[in-house]
Amino acid sequence: GKFFAFLNYRLSKFWLGLGLWWALACVLSVYPGGSIPEMMTYYTRLYPIPFLFGAIVTSARQVRWLMHAFAWGYVLVIIFCFMFGGYSNDARYNVSEIPALGNPNDLALHLMFGASFLLVFAGSKLRLLLLGILPAVLMLVLRTGSRANMLAIFLISLICLKLLPSHQRVRILGGLVIGGLFMSPFLPKATVARLGTFFGVAPADASSEDLQSAEASTEARKELQKQGLIITLKHPIFGVGPEMFRLASDLVVRENTGHRSGWQGTHNTYLQVSSETGLPGLFFFAGSLFTCIGMNYRCLRAAQKQPALREYMITSFPLLIACCVYAFDVLFS
Repeated sequence: GKFFAFLNYRLSKFWLGLGLWWALACVLSVYPGGSIPEMMTYYTRLYPIPFLFGAIVTSARQVRWLMHAFAWGYVLVIIFCFMFGGYSNDARYNVSEIPALGNPNDLALHLMFGASFLLVFAGSKLRLLLLGILPAVLMLVLRTGSRANMLAIFLISLICLKLLPSHQRVRILGGLVIGGLFMSPFLPKATVARLGTFFGVAPADASSEDLQSAEASTEARKELQKQGLIITLKHPIFGVGPEMFRLASDLVVRENTGHRSGWQGTHNTYLQVSSETGLPGLFFFAGSLFTCIGMNYRCLRAAQKQPALREYMITSFPLLIACCVYAFDVLFS
């Protein structure tokens, strides 16, 4: 294909706007120039990826092949989790030997995102492998103690119930009930206590230390997101610069309390983008993401209604679920 074939799609308008506005934020934000070293990696390694996909993947068969490659890659991630994963002092599962999987919340997001791609196995002879892997993925996600990803499991289940035929809905509901009953004995008490705080329920044998840790985490995240909102409102056009939230947040904390901050991120990607690149940066980011969701949803519906397009269902459905997982999960990551 052609490197600029991506420009034929509506998505490219948002993607180009995002790239341009984030570049402007690097030089016109509150901390001009500070973002440039970090963003060079983004522009040279990540930003061209849609152009590369548009040039290389030119048929439905190649899309399926590429998604199978991704799915097998996530099988390796799951194997790594069982080989090298373990619990931290607060009973949260992570893979400390692999930096990208060292944070429990990021690990849970990674596993949920990967599970979406694994759904491509449903359209091949690998269905039994999928049935064996998905329970393991869900157990690993719950082991992380990530309440956001526990909620994501329910949300994605509801989306599947809405999109899939009635005979498959029964299987999903049955799988959730059986899976929940089967997995709970394999989770540490501290993890169950942490997950239960989301619903305001705590096991009778939960320690006060576990509950206080979960509540402190919630309050800390609320405070960080409040700071993200304040910084967005103070600098709504170009923000404080990509990757500059920690610096700006530290100055806010010092000004209000006289103490240093924990030097943490927002734990909310939308607020990170808005505070670092302004509201226009958020518009292009969210536009890119939700355009992907819309494209895959329309493709799925067309494949369900027209037999001639049925082959596209097995790729559009996993991609739609992956986009929904990402769009929801980054509210907390």
